[in-house]
Amino acid sequence: MGLPDVDDTLPAKDYTFKVRTGFMQYVNYRPVRTWPGVARPLKTEKPIDFVVIRENVEGEFVQAGKQILPDDVGGLAIDTSIFTRRGIERIAHYAFQLARKRRKRVHHITKSNTLIYSLTFWDRVIREVAAQYPDVEHQQMYIDNAAASFVLRPEIFDVVLTTNLFGDILSDLGGALMGSLGAGRKRKHQPREGVPLHVRAHPRLGARHRRQGDRQPIRHDLVGGPDARTPG
Repeated sequence: MGLPDVDDTLPAKDYTFKVRTGFMQYVNYRPVRTWPGVARPLKTEKPIDFVVIRENVEGEFVQAGKQILPDDVGGLAIDTSIFTRRGIERIAHYAFQLARKRRKRVHHITKSNTLIYSLTFWDRVIREVAAQYPDVEHQQMYIDNAAASFVLRPEIFDVVLTTNLFGDILSDLGGALMGSLGAGRKRKHQPREGVPLHVRAHPRLGARHRRQGDRQPIRHDLVGGPDARTPG
């Protein structure tokens, strides 16, 4: 994982995507929260506490594509995103039911002004689900606005519902807001009894892999049955 002489596409293709789809881990739950006394890169001292709910088995990362004559002058590559009503409904129900247990606010992130087929469908189905939760405030937001708002006014967010690709990017930005992903101060880690020290990374690895001690809090994929709608 991360060795410079290993093809970067192999972990996703031969492991990550197979685990997610094989166990139907359609919810990727990524919390973003600041803590008193932990340095953050933002000037604001307002508390930040939201969750990025990333749809985890559909969308842009389904590996439906092909390279055709890639070495030819007319070579081409195709990646097809897949959004199903069933897939959108189940992740939307999860997000809205989670919001009911938190501060009752959902922002669903889209880019339907340019992806006018797939993401207008995504928006439509989410709005249909939102109508079933009249007690939860719902707002649609474009990805560019969301990325800026994560930095400029992160305190407005509670549950952020988004697609596979956008969730990958936004949750990493969320980690940076907390002072993680190498953005915080260097800390000296003291080993506890029975807990081994971090393994020193190979010097040829990228900066992100060298900073294992500064990684953001645990992010995990939640396993849900095909029709599960209640947050675990």
